[in-house]
Order: sequence, then C-alpha cells, then structure tokens
Amino acid sequence: MRMDKRSWIISGAVFALALAFTVFCGISITNMTDSGKNAENESEEIALESGETEDEADAAPSLEEPSAEEAVSEVPQSESAGSTAVTRLTQEELDTLLANYDNTVQTYYASGERDSENRAQSCFTFEDQFLLNGLNVRIFNDYTKHRASLTFILLYEGGYTEKLLDELSELSVKATFFICQNYAASYPDIINRMISEGHVIGSVGASNAEGGLANYGLIDQMNDIANFDDFMMANYNYKMNLFYPAYDTVSICQAAMVEKMGYTYCLYSANYMDYDATSVIDTEAFREAMTGKAHNGVIYSFHTCNSASIDIIPGLINDLQAQEYEIVLID
Repeated sequence: MRMDKRSWIISGAVFALALAFTVFCGISITNMTDSGKNAENESEEIALESGETEDEADAAPSLEEPSAEEAVSEVPQSESAGSTAVTRLTQEELDTLLANYDNTVQTYYASGERDSENRAQSCFTFEDQFLLNGLNVRIFNDYTKHRASLTFILLYEGGYTEKLLDELSELSVKATFFICQNYAASYPDIINRMISEGHVIGSVGASNAEGGLANYGLIDQMNDIANFDDFMMANYNYKMNLFYPAYDTVSICQAAMVEKMGYTYCLYSANYMDYDATSVIDTEAFREAMTGKAHNGVIYSFHTCNSASIDIIPGLINDLQAQEYEIVLID
C-alpha cells in the first residue's frame, strides 16, 4: 500500500524523535558511569591524603601505649558483657555527663587542719563535693572501722618493686598498685607476681597523660581508660575496677564517667612528698609522719620511684599493727 506525502512526513518525524531519545539516554548513562568513577577516585585521593590505606584501616590496634592527645573520630556504642567487659559510653551519654556534672579540673590534696579523729579537713571538702553529686568515691576506706589500706602509684620502674613485694609477702599484707599500660606491657613478671600473690591492680589509664587525664576531652579520657582495660583482659585476663587520677588532677565529671564505666574512683587520705626519685628523704621522719597520719579507714598513697617509700613500709606496717589497725584492701 502506497503512503501519501503526509504519512511519510509523520513517519519521518517519529523516527527522528526515537533516534534523538536513544542518543540522549546513551549520553546520560555514560555521564553517570563517569560520575561514579570520579567519586570513587576522589574517595581514594582523600584516603591517600589522610595517610590511611585499606590495609591500615583493617589492621589491629597497636599495643603501644596510646596517647590521650590523639583525636578519637568514632565513639563506640555502650556495651557490657557481664563483669569482664568495660562499659564504653556513647557520645550522647558523654554529652549528658558534661551537662549534668561540673568538669572543672581541681588539684586534690590531703592536708590542713585535722579533726578529732585525725582526718585532714581537705579530704572532707573534696568528699562532700562528690557525695553531693551522688558519686561513690574512695577517699577513706570506711572511717567507721579501725583499718588501713596501702596503695602505690607505679608509673615506671625505679628498681624497687621486687623488694616491696618481698616485704609485703613476708608480712602477709596485700596492697593496691595503680599502673599505666606501658608499665603493664614492660614488666609482665612483676604484674603476674602481683596477681598471683593477691594484690589488686588499679588503673591510671593507658597513657599516663601528662598533667593528668582530667585535662583532656571526656571522650579521650574514656577511651584511654577503656583501652587499658581491654589490654589487661587480653594480656593478663585481669579485670580492673579501681581508678586513680594520676597527678591528683580530678573533676566531678570524670568521677561520674568512671563510675558509669564500672570503676570506683580512688583517692587517699594520707600521703607524703615522695614522688621525686632524686630527692633524699629522711626515712625516720617519713615513717613517723605517715604513722602520725593514721586514722580509721586511712588510705595511704606512696610512689615507688623513691627508695625511701619502700624502706619505711615494714616499719609503718609494724606501727599500724601495734595500734591494732587491720591492714586491708580497698573495698
């Protein structure tokens, strides 16, 4: 059948439209493919600029001592696996803590006037701040009981720890040792001995952050404490539950976070200026001063970097036992 001129024109127009549509779709698909490749290339360039490779992203965390200054880009969700897993807080939970608790950094001290029970007034000043915020902090180990507790800050090895453990073993006394991750990684024999002999190991956090962990962001503090907790579980199968704020830098907000993570915030009610390894300390005056600070529930704090702190321990224990103090671990 022959087609008239009008039909030919219509058929030509339809064919032209169809051809144009086909060409348009082909161009669009090509552009979409190119855009996808460009986006993928841009992502690879960003990764290279940040110094992170695919292999590094999948690598296991380093066992080296973490730094509190390092930025943390992601906050893990809250998790708890019975009594063996530390609780990591969400960003929302951390923000709530900052909104509800004072994050002002203070320097703790146990000195000044003493009450009728021989307890330094400054201890109550700080304890009241924590109690008013509903926090369970150990400054005393129950001052309704005639007992004493020994704690040692062990951030690096001064060469005296084995001697101290020998002294404690001979006198059948248990103590608490607050350590950092670098120490735990460097002295496994000492750590294993502490555990096997019934001493308690507490945390100052992984990094022993300069100036005290309280000076850093809350998320960095949380991860510093949690990372060390993970390290002790992985390497010693040991769950820590006591935390001491090194350098005596404290905050109400930090104490609240530590408690929410499953730790008890520990301070002390009697100490001495024994933190300088090079200082010469009169051991007789040192022992007399520490014995003179005894009171119900006293928590003693020593630094193991100075030999004098180790030398006075047998005499101090004898003095306390002569006054019928029971020497116990922190509850």
